[in-house]
Amino acid sequence: MKRIPFFLALISIFLLSTISSCKKDTTDDNNNDDNNPAATTVTDGGGNVYNIVKIGNQYWTKENLKYNVTGSFCYDNNTANCDTYGRLYKFAAAQTVCPSGWRLPTDADFKTLEVYLGMTQADADLEGWDRGTTEGTKLKVGGGSGFEAKLGGFSNTQNLFGNITTDGYFWTSTTTTSTDAYDREVTAGAMVKRYFSNKENAYSVRCIKN
Repeated sequence: MKRIPFFLALISIFLLSTISSCKKDTTDDNNNDDNNPAATTVTDGGGNVYNIVKIGNQYWTKENLKYNVTGSFCYDNNTANCDTYGRLYKFAAAQTVCPSGWRLPTDADFKTLEVYLGMTQADADLEGWDRGTTEGTKLKVGGGSGFEAKLGGFSNTQNLFGNITTDGYFWTSTTTTSTDAYDREVTAGAMVKRYFSNKENAYSVRCIKN
C-alpha cells in the first residue's frame, strides 16, 4: 500500500479543519449571541428567553421582561400575571434587568420607534396624549409593528396595583428630575402618551439592543 506523502497529509488536515470551521460558523447563525444580528432570541440573567424583533434599525425584546429582582413585582402579587404580562419594575430595578448587550431604552429611543411607525418628529417631542395618530395601536399586540405591547398595568408609590388589561406603562432610562423619569403609556386608544412618573412607580420594561 502506498504511503501518502507527508506534505499531502498536512494539506488534507488543513482542509478538513477549514471545512469544519465553516460549518460551525453557519450553524451558529441563530445562537443567542449578543454580537450576532441574526440571533432570534436573547436570555436574561434569570434564564428567561425573549424573542427579538427588528423595527426600523432598532432591535427590541418582543415581550415584557420577567427577570425577578428586588424592586419588581407581579401584578397583584400573582405569578400568573408575571407569566402573561411580565414583571413591574421600580425605576432603579429597571436599570439592572436587561440582558448583556441590551439596555433600558432612552426617551430618544422611543421617539425613534414612534417616528418610524409614522409619528412626526414634532409630535414625538410633545408630552402628554396629543401625539401622532395610530402609533399606540401599532405598538400593541396585533398592531403590525411586531412590538406586541401587553397592557400589564402598574404599581404606584404605595405599592397599589391598577389598570391591568387597559393600560401598559413602559420605563425609559431618561430622567427628568431626581425623582422622576420619562415613560410611555399605551391604552385601548390609538395614541401613545409620553410623560414622566415618580421613580417609585413600577412599570413594564422592554429592552433595546446596544
